[in-house]
Amino acid sequence: MNCAWNPAARRYTLRMAIAMAAYVGVLVASLTLLRTRDLQGPLLWLTAVAPAIPIMGVIAAMGAYVTEMADEYQRVKLVRAMIIATGLSLSIFTALGFLENAGAIGKLEGIWAFPVWCACLGLAQAVGAVRDR
Repeated sequence: MNCAWNPAARRYTLRMAIAMAAYVGVLVASLTLLRTRDLQGPLLWLTAVAPAIPIMGVIAAMGAYVTEMADEYQRVKLVRAMIIATGLSLSIFTALGFLENAGAIGKLEGIWAFPVWCACLGLAQAVGAVRDR
């Protein structure tokens, strides 16, 4: 994909850069406040959840990219990879949840759901690229 010739990819790259820059800034601010201040009540909740808002922007950028893609074949490949990533990450977290319930592993951290999905997406895209050769 050549971003110079693909308007959808250029917009996606810009949206992702903005969302990720916002994520880093909000995450640093949130962690600093949580570690240095004795926040209580709604302020604690808002500060703790604030880094999730830019991540929602990342997810929105991904969705916008899928809808703006002009090449239907590339869109189908990406959507297929997203579906595989969703199934694989749900399977992983379901299995881990059962292991947690059995006491076989420690507490399951939900904060890892999106990074695991992204890793599964990368894996699905890599397998798809090899398969499509």
